[in-house]
Amino acid sequence: AQKWLDARAGWISALHNQNTQSRAFNVTLPNAAFSLQRVNLPLGFLKPESDANERWFEKIGFTFNTSFLNQLSTFEQFIRTDNLPYLAKNFRNGLQHAAVLNTSFKALNFTINPSITYNERWGFDRNQLVYNNITGARQLYKEYGFYRSNNIRYNVSLNTQLYGMFTARRGPVSAVRHMMTPSVNFYFSPKRDYLTTANGAGYAGRDTIYNPYLTSAFPVVNAESSAGLDLGLQNNLEMKIRTPKDTASSFKKISILDAYGISSSYNALADSMKWSPVNMQAKTTLFKKVNVLYTGTFSPYNYNDSTGREINQSLLQGRGKLLRMMFTQFNVGMNVGKIADQGVTPRKKGEKFKFKDMLPVGVPVTANVAYTLNIQRVWDNVGRRDTLAITQSLNGSGELQMLRRLKVSYNTGYDFTLKKLTPTLLNIYFDLNCWELAATWIPFGDRKSYSVRLNMKSAILKDLKLERKRSLSENGLLL
Repeated sequence: AQKWLDARAGWISALHNQNTQSRAFNVTLPNAAFSLQRVNLPLGFLKPESDANERWFEKIGFTFNTSFLNQLSTFEQFIRTDNLPYLAKNFRNGLQHAAVLNTSFKALNFTINPSITYNERWGFDRNQLVYNNITGARQLYKEYGFYRSNNIRYNVSLNTQLYGMFTARRGPVSAVRHMMTPSVNFYFSPKRDYLTTANGAGYAGRDTIYNPYLTSAFPVVNAESSAGLDLGLQNNLEMKIRTPKDTASSFKKISILDAYGISSSYNALADSMKWSPVNMQAKTTLFKKVNVLYTGTFSPYNYNDSTGREINQSLLQGRGKLLRMMFTQFNVGMNVGKIADQGVTPRKKGEKFKFKDMLPVGVPVTANVAYTLNIQRVWDNVGRRDTLAITQSLNGSGELQMLRRLKVSYNTGYDFTLKKLTPTLLNIYFDLNCWELAATWIPFGDRKSYSVRLNMKSAILKDLKLERKRSLSENGLLL
Protein backbone atom coordinates (compact mmCIF):
# COMPACT_ATOMS: atom_id res chain seq x y z
CA ALA A 1 0.00 0.00 0.00
CA GLN A 2 2.88 2.38 0.78
CA LYS A 3 4.25 1.95 -2.76
CA TRP A 4 0.93 3.09 -4.16
CA LEU A 5 0.94 6.18 -1.94
CA ASP A 6 4.52 7.07 -2.87
CA ALA A 7 3.68 6.85 -6.58
CA ARG A 8 0.96 9.48 -6.45
CA ALA A 9 1.47 12.96 -7.92
CA GLY A 10 -0.84 15.83 -8.76
CA TRP A 11 -1.13 19.54 -9.41
CA ILE A 12 -3.76 22.26 -9.69
CA SER A 13 -3.57 25.58 -11.55
CA ALA A 14 -5.63 28.52 -12.74
CA LEU A 15 -5.32 30.54 -15.94
CA HIS A 16 -6.81 33.85 -17.01
CA ASN A 17 -6.30 35.97 -20.12
CA GLN A 18 -8.26 38.68 -21.87
CA ASN A 19 -7.93 40.80 -24.98
CA THR A 20 -8.40 44.53 -24.44
CA GLN A 21 -9.27 45.11 -28.11
CA SER A 22 -11.80 42.34 -28.74
CA ARG A 23 -12.78 42.29 -25.03
CA ALA A 24 -12.60 38.49 -25.07
CA PHE A 25 -12.37 36.95 -21.62
CA ASN A 26 -11.03 33.45 -20.91
CA VAL A 27 -10.61 31.83 -17.52
CA THR A 28 -9.70 28.29 -16.50
CA LEU A 29 -10.44 27.59 -12.86
CA PRO A 30 -9.37 25.06 -11.92
CA ASN A 31 -7.19 22.95 -14.19
CA ALA A 32 -6.17 19.92 -12.16
CA ALA A 33 -4.43 16.61 -12.76
CA PHE A 34 -3.62 13.52 -10.76
CA SER A 35 -1.28 10.71 -11.75
CA LEU A 36 -0.23 7.39 -10.37
CA GLN A 37 3.20 6.30 -11.53
CA ARG A 38 3.72 2.73 -12.58
CA VAL A 39 3.35 0.24 -9.74
CA ASN A 40 3.32 -3.53 -9.89
CA LEU A 41 0.13 -5.29 -8.89
CA PRO A 42 0.47 -7.24 -5.59
CA LEU A 43 0.13 -10.70 -7.14
CA GLY A 44 3.03 -12.41 -5.40
CA PHE A 45 0.62 -14.54 -3.37
CA LEU A 46 -0.21 -16.52 -6.52
CA LYS A 47 3.11 -18.38 -6.48
CA PRO A 48 4.33 -20.87 -3.87
CA GLU A 49 6.29 -19.44 -0.96
CA SER A 50 9.20 -21.73 -1.80
CA ASP A 51 9.55 -20.17 -5.28
CA ALA A 52 12.13 -17.36 -5.04
CA ASN A 53 12.09 -16.53 -8.78
CA GLU A 54 10.08 -13.61 -10.10
CA ARG A 55 7.11 -14.80 -12.15
CA TRP A 56 5.60 -13.03 -15.13
CA PHE A 57 2.42 -11.97 -13.30
CA GLU A 58 4.50 -10.15 -10.69
CA LYS A 59 5.69 -7.81 -13.46
CA ILE A 60 2.17 -6.64 -14.32
CA GLY A 61 2.21 -2.87 -13.83
CA PHE A 62 -0.53 -0.27 -13.62
CA THR A 63 -0.48 3.47 -14.36
CA PHE A 64 -3.35 5.92 -14.06
CA ASN A 65 -3.82 9.57 -15.01
CA THR A 66 -6.83 11.82 -14.62
CA SER A 67 -7.37 15.49 -15.36
CA PHE A 68 -10.17 17.97 -14.69
CA LEU A 69 -10.90 21.10 -16.72
CA ASN A 70 -13.32 23.94 -15.95
CA GLN A 71 -13.13 26.63 -18.62
CA LEU A 72 -15.14 29.74 -19.55
CA SER A 73 -14.83 31.73 -22.78
CA THR A 74 -16.96 34.87 -22.99
CA PHE A 75 -16.71 38.67 -23.28
CA GLU A 76 -16.16 41.34 -20.66
CA GLN A 77 -19.66 42.81 -20.93
CA PHE A 78 -21.12 39.53 -19.68
CA ILE A 79 -18.98 39.46 -16.51
CA ARG A 80 -21.57 40.76 -14.05
CA THR A 81 -22.88 39.50 -10.71
CA ASP A 82 -26.46 39.50 -12.02
CA ASN A 83 -25.33 37.29 -14.92
CA LEU A 84 -23.86 34.46 -12.84
CA PRO A 85 -26.50 31.85 -13.84
CA TYR A 86 -25.70 32.47 -17.53
CA LEU A 87 -21.97 32.24 -16.90
CA ALA A 88 -22.33 29.04 -14.88
CA LYS A 89 -24.15 27.36 -17.77
CA ASN A 90 -21.45 28.37 -20.25
CA PHE A 91 -18.57 26.74 -18.40
CA ARG A 92 -17.03 23.82 -20.26
CA ASN A 93 -16.01 21.19 -17.76
CA GLY A 94 -15.20 17.52 -17.64
CA LEU A 95 -12.81 14.82 -16.57
CA GLN A 96 -10.55 12.58 -18.58
CA HIS A 97 -9.09 9.30 -17.30
CA ALA A 98 -6.40 7.07 -18.78
CA ALA A 99 -5.32 3.70 -17.37
CA VAL A 100 -2.62 1.38 -18.71
CA LEU A 101 -2.02 -2.21 -17.67
CA ASN A 102 1.15 -3.80 -19.04
CA THR A 103 3.82 -6.37 -18.37
CA SER A 104 6.93 -7.84 -19.95
CA PHE A 105 8.37 -11.32 -20.07
CA LYS A 106 10.70 -13.45 -22.15
CA ALA A 107 9.92 -16.63 -24.07
CA LEU A 108 12.80 -18.37 -25.82
CA ASN A 109 14.79 -15.49 -27.36
CA PHE A 110 11.84 -13.12 -27.62
CA THR A 111 10.71 -10.29 -25.37
CA ILE A 112 6.91 -10.02 -25.23
CA ASN A 113 5.15 -6.87 -23.98
CA PRO A 114 1.33 -7.06 -23.75
CA SER A 115 -0.63 -3.97 -22.70
CA ILE A 116 -4.17 -2.64 -22.39
CA THR A 117 -4.90 1.08 -22.64
CA TYR A 118 -8.29 2.35 -21.48
CA ASN A 119 -9.50 5.95 -21.85
CA GLU A 120 -12.73 7.38 -20.47
CA ARG A 121 -14.17 10.90 -20.60
CA TRP A 122 -16.83 12.37 -18.35
CA GLY A 123 -18.84 15.41 -19.37
CA PHE A 124 -21.73 17.33 -17.89
CA ASP A 125 -23.27 18.76 -21.04
CA ARG A 126 -23.67 17.93 -24.73
CA ASN A 127 -25.10 19.60 -27.83
CA GLN A 128 -28.54 18.82 -29.21
CA LEU A 129 -29.44 19.80 -32.77
CA VAL A 130 -33.17 20.24 -33.40
CA TYR A 131 -35.33 21.49 -36.23
CA ASN A 132 -37.62 24.46 -35.51
CA ASN A 133 -40.91 23.91 -37.36
CA ILE A 134 -41.88 27.57 -36.97
CA THR A 135 -38.73 29.32 -38.21
CA GLY A 136 -37.57 26.46 -40.43
CA ALA A 137 -34.04 26.74 -39.05
CA ARG A 138 -31.73 24.42 -37.17
CA GLN A 139 -31.02 25.29 -33.55
CA LEU A 140 -28.35 24.01 -31.21
CA TYR A 141 -29.18 23.53 -27.55
CA LYS A 142 -27.24 22.28 -24.57
CA GLU A 143 -28.38 19.26 -22.63
CA TYR A 144 -27.13 19.02 -19.05
CA GLY A 145 -26.46 15.74 -17.28
CA PHE A 146 -23.75 13.15 -16.91
CA TYR A 147 -22.32 11.75 -20.15
CA ARG A 148 -19.45 9.32 -20.56
CA SER A 149 -17.48 7.93 -23.48
CA ASN A 150 -14.59 5.51 -23.67
CA ASN A 151 -12.23 3.66 -25.94
CA ILE A 152 -9.84 0.77 -25.40
CA ARG A 153 -6.81 -0.55 -27.23
CA TYR A 154 -5.05 -3.90 -26.89
CA ASN A 155 -1.38 -4.33 -27.83
CA VAL A 156 1.07 -7.21 -27.86
CA SER A 157 4.58 -6.43 -29.04
CA LEU A 158 7.32 -8.94 -29.71
CA ASN A 159 10.99 -8.25 -30.42
CA THR A 160 14.33 -10.01 -30.41
CA GLN A 161 17.95 -9.45 -31.43
CA LEU A 162 19.92 -11.29 -34.11
CA TYR A 163 23.67 -11.07 -34.63
CA GLY A 164 25.86 -11.77 -37.61
CA MET A 165 29.67 -11.78 -37.44
CA PHE A 166 32.38 -11.81 -40.09
CA THR A 167 35.94 -12.30 -38.87
CA ALA A 168 39.28 -12.02 -40.68
CA ARG A 169 42.63 -13.42 -39.56
CA ARG A 170 44.72 -11.00 -41.57
CA GLY A 171 44.49 -7.39 -42.61
CA PRO A 172 43.52 -4.26 -40.71
CA VAL A 173 39.89 -5.37 -40.30
CA SER A 174 39.49 -7.89 -37.51
CA ALA A 175 35.70 -8.33 -37.56
CA VAL A 176 32.44 -6.84 -38.81
CA ARG A 177 29.32 -7.25 -36.66
CA HIS A 178 25.75 -6.80 -37.84
CA MET A 179 22.99 -6.54 -35.22
CA MET A 180 19.32 -6.73 -36.26
CA THR A 181 16.37 -5.96 -33.99
CA PRO A 182 13.09 -7.05 -35.60
CA SER A 183 9.84 -6.11 -33.86
CA VAL A 184 6.16 -6.87 -34.37
CA ASN A 185 3.25 -5.19 -32.61
CA PHE A 186 -0.28 -6.63 -32.80
CA TYR A 187 -3.09 -4.20 -31.95
CA PHE A 188 -6.88 -4.12 -31.79
CA SER A 189 -9.23 -1.27 -31.02
CA PRO A 190 -13.02 -1.72 -31.25
CA LYS A 191 -15.28 0.76 -32.97
CA ARG A 192 -16.57 3.75 -31.03
CA ASP A 193 -19.48 5.61 -32.61
CA TYR A 194 -21.02 8.52 -30.71
CA LEU A 195 -22.84 10.15 -33.63
CA THR A 196 -26.52 10.91 -33.24
CA THR A 197 -29.31 11.87 -35.65
CA ALA A 198 -31.37 15.05 -35.66
CA ASN A 199 -34.67 14.34 -37.40
CA GLY A 200 -35.57 16.79 -40.17
CA ALA A 201 -32.71 19.18 -39.31
CA GLY A 202 -30.97 18.92 -42.66
CA TYR A 203 -31.48 20.31 -46.13
CA ALA A 204 -35.03 19.78 -47.47
CA GLY A 205 -36.07 18.22 -44.18
CA ARG A 206 -33.55 15.42 -44.29
CA ASP A 207 -32.08 13.91 -41.16
CA THR A 208 -28.70 15.23 -40.01
CA ILE A 209 -26.03 13.12 -38.34
CA TYR A 210 -23.75 15.04 -35.99
CA ASN A 211 -21.39 14.62 -33.04
CA PRO A 212 -22.87 16.10 -29.83
CA TYR A 213 -19.52 16.08 -28.01
CA LEU A 214 -17.31 18.12 -30.36
CA THR A 215 -17.41 21.23 -28.13
CA SER A 216 -16.98 19.37 -24.84
CA ALA A 217 -14.06 20.07 -22.54
CA PHE A 218 -12.56 16.80 -23.77
CA PRO A 219 -13.99 16.27 -27.28
CA VAL A 220 -14.99 12.76 -28.30
CA VAL A 221 -13.84 11.54 -31.70
CA ASN A 222 -15.53 8.67 -33.50
CA ALA A 223 -13.28 5.85 -34.58
CA GLU A 224 -13.73 2.79 -36.73
CA SER A 225 -12.53 -0.60 -35.54
CA SER A 226 -8.88 -1.20 -36.28
CA ALA A 227 -6.78 -4.32 -36.01
CA GLY A 228 -3.46 -5.15 -37.52
CA LEU A 229 0.22 -5.11 -36.90
CA ASP A 230 3.19 -2.77 -36.95
CA LEU A 231 6.44 -4.11 -38.39
CA GLY A 232 9.90 -2.75 -37.77
CA LEU A 233 13.51 -3.73 -38.33
CA GLN A 234 16.44 -1.83 -36.81
CA ASN A 235 20.05 -2.49 -37.85
CA ASN A 236 23.46 -1.58 -36.49
CA LEU A 237 26.77 -2.23 -38.25
CA GLU A 238 30.14 -2.04 -36.48
CA MET A 239 33.69 -2.84 -37.46
CA LYS A 240 36.65 -3.82 -35.30
CA ILE A 241 40.09 -2.92 -36.65
CA ARG A 242 43.57 -3.82 -35.46
CA THR A 243 45.91 -1.18 -34.08
CA PRO A 244 49.70 -1.18 -34.30
CA LYS A 245 50.00 -1.93 -30.60
CA ASP A 246 50.90 -5.54 -29.85
CA THR A 247 48.67 -5.99 -26.81
CA ALA A 248 45.59 -8.00 -25.92
CA SER A 249 43.41 -4.89 -26.27
CA SER A 250 44.90 -3.71 -29.56
CA PHE A 251 41.53 -3.32 -31.25
CA LYS A 252 39.42 -0.30 -32.04
CA LYS A 253 35.68 -0.26 -32.70
CA ILE A 254 34.33 1.87 -35.53
CA SER A 255 30.63 2.40 -36.22
CA ILE A 256 29.78 2.02 -39.89
CA LEU A 257 26.04 2.57 -39.49
CA ASP A 258 24.80 3.90 -36.15
CA ALA A 259 21.28 2.90 -37.14
CA TYR A 260 19.29 1.82 -40.15
CA GLY A 261 15.58 1.13 -39.82
CA ILE A 262 12.58 0.21 -41.89
CA SER A 263 8.98 0.19 -40.70
CA SER A 264 5.41 -0.15 -41.94
CA SER A 265 1.99 -1.23 -40.68
CA TYR A 266 -0.97 -3.30 -41.84
CA ASN A 267 -4.60 -2.54 -40.96
CA ALA A 268 -6.51 -5.80 -41.33
CA LEU A 269 -9.94 -4.12 -41.03
CA ALA A 270 -9.43 -1.40 -43.64
CA ASP A 271 -11.64 -1.79 -46.70
CA SER A 272 -8.73 -1.13 -49.11
CA MET A 273 -5.04 -0.19 -49.23
CA LYS A 274 -4.35 -1.93 -45.95
CA TRP A 275 -0.58 -1.35 -46.02
CA SER A 276 0.75 2.01 -44.88
CA PRO A 277 3.76 3.67 -46.58
CA VAL A 278 7.17 2.16 -45.87
CA ASN A 279 9.45 4.46 -43.87
CA MET A 280 13.23 4.18 -43.89
CA GLN A 281 15.79 5.96 -41.72
CA ALA A 282 19.57 5.75 -41.49
CA LYS A 283 22.24 7.71 -39.66
CA THR A 284 25.97 7.56 -39.19
CA THR A 285 28.88 9.75 -38.11
CA LEU A 286 31.97 10.36 -40.24
CA PHE A 287 35.33 11.33 -38.72
CA LYS A 288 33.56 11.91 -35.36
CA LYS A 289 32.41 15.29 -36.66
CA VAL A 290 30.09 14.92 -39.65
CA ASN A 291 26.56 13.64 -38.99
CA VAL A 292 24.73 12.05 -41.92
CA LEU A 293 20.97 11.44 -41.71
CA TYR A 294 18.69 9.87 -44.31
CA THR A 295 14.89 9.53 -44.26
CA GLY A 296 12.61 8.21 -46.97
CA THR A 297 8.97 7.33 -47.56
CA PHE A 298 7.95 4.73 -50.14
CA SER A 299 4.54 3.58 -51.36
CA PRO A 300 3.76 -0.09 -52.06
CA TYR A 301 0.73 0.72 -54.28
CA ASN A 302 0.21 1.26 -57.98
CA TYR A 303 -1.22 4.52 -59.32
CA ASN A 304 -3.60 5.78 -62.00
CA ASP A 305 -1.79 6.95 -65.15
CA SER A 306 -4.29 9.76 -65.71
CA THR A 307 -4.58 11.26 -62.22
CA GLY A 308 -1.53 9.98 -60.35
CA ARG A 309 -3.70 8.80 -57.46
CA GLU A 310 -2.93 5.52 -55.79
CA ILE A 311 -5.20 2.57 -56.46
CA ASN A 312 -5.88 -0.63 -54.54
CA GLN A 313 -3.29 -2.68 -56.39
CA SER A 314 0.25 -3.49 -55.37
CA LEU A 315 3.02 -1.84 -57.36
CA LEU A 316 4.64 -5.25 -57.79
CA GLN A 317 1.51 -6.64 -59.41
CA GLY A 318 0.84 -3.61 -61.61
CA ARG A 319 4.33 -2.53 -62.70
CA GLY A 320 6.71 -5.22 -61.52
CA LYS A 321 8.38 -2.95 -58.94
CA LEU A 322 8.43 -3.34 -55.20
CA LEU A 323 8.21 0.25 -53.93
CA ARG A 324 7.69 3.77 -55.28
CA MET A 325 9.72 6.59 -53.75
CA MET A 326 7.50 9.43 -52.50
CA PHE A 327 9.89 11.50 -50.40
CA THR A 328 13.60 11.41 -49.63
CA GLN A 329 15.76 13.68 -47.49
CA PHE A 330 19.51 13.76 -46.97
CA ASN A 331 20.98 15.87 -44.21
CA VAL A 332 24.70 16.37 -43.64
CA GLY A 333 25.72 18.46 -40.64
CA MET A 334 28.81 19.33 -38.67
CA ASN A 335 29.30 20.91 -35.25
CA VAL A 336 32.38 22.98 -34.54
CA GLY A 337 33.49 24.29 -31.17
CA LYS A 338 32.10 23.91 -27.69
CA ILE A 339 31.11 26.43 -25.06
CA ALA A 340 32.21 25.45 -21.59
CA ASP A 341 30.30 26.29 -18.42
CA GLN A 342 30.00 30.07 -18.42
CA GLY A 343 28.53 30.37 -14.95
CA VAL A 344 29.29 33.54 -13.03
CA THR A 345 30.62 33.16 -9.50
CA PRO A 346 28.82 35.67 -7.28
CA ARG A 347 31.07 38.18 -5.53
CA LYS A 348 31.37 38.08 -1.78
CA LYS A 349 30.44 41.06 0.32
CA GLY A 350 33.12 43.72 0.06
CA GLU A 351 34.96 41.96 -2.76
CA LYS A 352 36.08 44.28 -5.57
CA PHE A 353 34.85 43.81 -9.10
CA LYS A 354 37.38 42.24 -11.49
CA PHE A 355 36.80 42.53 -15.21
CA LYS A 356 38.59 39.21 -15.87
CA ASP A 357 35.80 37.46 -13.99
CA MET A 358 33.49 38.52 -16.82
CA LEU A 359 35.64 36.96 -19.55
CA PRO A 360 34.56 33.61 -20.99
CA VAL A 361 36.39 30.38 -20.27
CA GLY A 362 37.06 27.45 -22.58
CA VAL A 363 36.16 27.71 -26.27
CA PRO A 364 33.65 30.59 -26.58
CA VAL A 365 32.48 29.86 -30.15
CA THR A 366 30.19 27.22 -31.66
CA ALA A 367 29.09 26.78 -35.25
CA ASN A 368 26.65 24.34 -36.80
CA VAL A 369 26.53 23.85 -40.56
CA ALA A 370 23.94 21.61 -42.27
CA TYR A 371 23.24 20.80 -45.90
CA THR A 372 19.76 19.47 -46.70
CA LEU A 373 18.57 17.84 -49.91
CA ASN A 374 14.85 17.11 -50.36
CA ILE A 375 13.42 15.05 -53.22
CA GLN A 376 9.64 14.78 -53.43
CA ARG A 377 7.54 13.05 -56.05
CA VAL A 378 4.76 15.22 -57.50
CA TRP A 379 2.27 14.59 -60.28
CA ASP A 380 2.36 16.73 -63.42
CA ASN A 381 -1.29 17.12 -64.51
CA VAL A 382 -0.27 18.64 -67.86
CA GLY A 383 2.21 15.99 -68.89
CA ARG A 384 0.36 13.19 -67.07
CA ARG A 385 3.55 11.90 -65.51
CA ASP A 386 5.59 11.77 -62.34
CA THR A 387 8.06 14.56 -61.68
CA LEU A 388 10.61 15.12 -58.93
CA ALA A 389 10.70 18.38 -56.99
CA ILE A 390 14.25 18.93 -55.70
CA THR A 391 15.16 21.55 -53.11
CA GLN A 392 18.55 22.20 -51.56
CA SER A 393 19.56 24.48 -48.73
CA LEU A 394 22.59 25.26 -46.59
CA ASN A 395 21.88 26.38 -43.03
CA GLY A 396 24.20 27.74 -40.42
CA SER A 397 23.76 28.59 -36.77
CA GLY A 398 26.07 29.28 -33.89
CA GLU A 399 26.86 31.19 -30.77
CA LEU A 400 29.59 33.55 -29.62
CA GLN A 401 30.14 33.92 -25.88
CA MET A 402 31.66 37.41 -25.82
CA LEU A 403 31.46 37.68 -22.03
CA ARG A 404 30.16 35.31 -19.40
CA ARG A 405 27.02 37.40 -19.24
CA LEU A 406 26.83 38.39 -22.90
CA LYS A 407 26.33 36.04 -25.83
CA VAL A 408 25.38 36.49 -29.46
CA SER A 409 23.72 33.78 -31.55
CA TYR A 410 22.74 33.65 -35.19
CA ASN A 411 20.74 31.52 -37.61
CA THR A 412 20.95 31.91 -41.39
CA GLY A 413 21.05 29.89 -44.58
CA TYR A 414 20.96 29.85 -48.36
CA ASP A 415 18.27 28.28 -50.58
CA PHE A 416 19.89 26.92 -53.77
CA THR A 417 16.49 26.49 -55.45
CA LEU A 418 15.29 30.06 -54.89
CA LYS A 419 18.89 31.36 -55.04
CA LYS A 420 18.52 33.63 -52.04
CA LEU A 421 19.25 33.75 -48.35
CA THR A 422 16.77 32.18 -45.98
CA PRO A 423 15.36 34.24 -43.06
CA THR A 424 18.29 35.34 -40.92
CA LEU A 425 18.09 36.04 -37.19
CA LEU A 426 20.63 37.67 -34.89
CA ASN A 427 19.98 37.30 -31.16
CA ILE A 428 21.76 39.13 -28.33
CA TYR A 429 21.34 38.12 -24.70
CA PHE A 430 22.75 39.98 -21.67
CA ASP A 431 22.45 38.59 -18.13
CA LEU A 432 21.92 41.46 -15.66
CA ASN A 433 21.65 39.41 -12.47
CA CYS A 434 17.97 39.84 -11.53
CA TRP A 435 17.17 41.27 -14.96
CA GLU A 436 17.88 40.09 -18.49
CA LEU A 437 18.12 41.97 -21.76
CA ALA A 438 17.32 40.24 -25.05
CA ALA A 439 17.30 41.63 -28.59
CA THR A 440 16.41 40.04 -31.94
CA TRP A 441 17.23 41.49 -35.35
CA ILE A 442 16.02 40.24 -38.75
CA PRO A 443 18.08 42.36 -41.18
CA PHE A 444 16.42 41.51 -44.51
CA GLY A 445 13.55 39.66 -46.15
CA ASP A 446 9.79 40.04 -45.77
CA ARG A 447 10.08 39.86 -41.99
CA LYS A 448 12.61 42.68 -41.53
CA SER A 449 12.19 43.77 -37.94
CA TYR A 450 13.78 44.14 -34.54
CA SER A 451 12.65 43.62 -30.97
CA VAL A 452 14.17 44.52 -27.61
CA ARG A 453 12.98 43.19 -24.25
CA LEU A 454 14.08 43.98 -20.69
CA ASN A 455 12.43 41.83 -18.05
CA MET A 456 12.80 40.27 -14.61
CA LYS A 457 14.26 36.75 -14.57
CA SER A 458 11.94 35.57 -11.81
CA ALA A 459 9.01 33.52 -13.12
CA ILE A 460 6.71 35.19 -10.60
CA LEU A 461 7.60 38.67 -11.93
CA LYS A 462 7.87 37.72 -15.62
CA ASP A 463 5.16 40.24 -16.57
CA LEU A 464 7.33 43.08 -15.26
CA LYS A 465 9.06 44.04 -18.51
CA LEU A 466 9.77 46.72 -21.09
CA GLU A 467 9.39 45.62 -24.69
CA ARG A 468 9.78 47.26 -28.08
CA LYS A 469 8.89 45.63 -31.41
CA ARG A 470 9.10 47.36 -34.74
CA SER A 471 9.25 46.54 -38.43
CA LEU A 472 12.27 48.04 -40.14
CA SER A 473 10.11 49.04 -43.10
CA GLU A 474 8.06 51.41 -40.91
CA ASN A 475 8.58 55.14 -41.45
CA GLY A 476 11.01 54.48 -44.26
CA LEU A 477 13.72 53.02 -42.01
CA LEU A 478 14.58 50.52 -44.72
CA LEU A 479 13.43 50.16 -48.32
